[in-house]
Amino acid sequence: LLKNLNLPRETLTWYYPDVRTTCAPRMEEETGGDLFGGHCERGPSALRALLRSLIGKPLTVQAAADILICSSASVIRVEPKSLPVETYRTWRFERASVEDVWPEVRELHKGFWREVSDHGRGIEPDPDPIRFASAEYAGRYVMLVVRDTLSGEVVGFCGMHFSFAMRAQLVVAHEDGMYIRPDHRKGWMFRRFMNYVERCCVTLGAEEMRVDASVGIPTNRALIGMGFTHVANHYIKITGERHVA
Repeated sequence: LLKNLNLPRETLTWYYPDVRTTCAPRMEEETGGDLFGGHCERGPSALRALLRSLIGKPLTVQAAADILICSSASVIRVEPKSLPVETYRTWRFERASVEDVWPEVRELHKGFWREVSDHGRGIEPDPDPIRFASAEYAGRYVMLVVRDTLSGEVVGFCGMHFSFAMRAQLVVAHEDGMYIRPDHRKGWMFRRFMNYVERCCVTLGAEEMRVDASVGIPTNRALIGMGFTHVANHYIKITGERHVA
């Protein structure tokens, strides 16, 4: 619907999740500094409420975008807000919204990049919060975090994308970034957190988990010990001036 409106790119970047955001300053101005202000809740009840509020009104760009997000088909079977909270020693494992933890998770992304993206050195990571939030609102992404109960800081995260495998006809949860600060890698914390991630994925309907681990890091051995199987090698070829992991 939005594509057919023939609007300029700078308009679509704010309202249409599938177009990379390029106008963050304007977005902040429009939303009072809240980069997530333009998104709405998703699901049948939210869609019905939205449509009722739009009866008799002209179709605007924002209304079309809200309808698009509300009606997106979710891969996740249950509401992520219902996921349990678990504790291990001085850490708490929990689901968090991208909006609530983004400043802290953004810094963790930088640490993750430094450790595992050797071939991507030379450019800084630039994760787009709007893309993550759009996937979250569409029921295709969940952010799970490790919080230090003593300081209240988020010291680790694991982002899981959910998709439907067309050939196998099953729901797949694919890790997209997993990192724990080095000063919190103690005892069995990593294993306990990964067990928590697995339980959450199963609760959300995943029938298969996929995790990437760079060559030569201890995570490979740890994943094998947790029941994961090495099934493929991931090859990367640099085809442009900018490249990422």
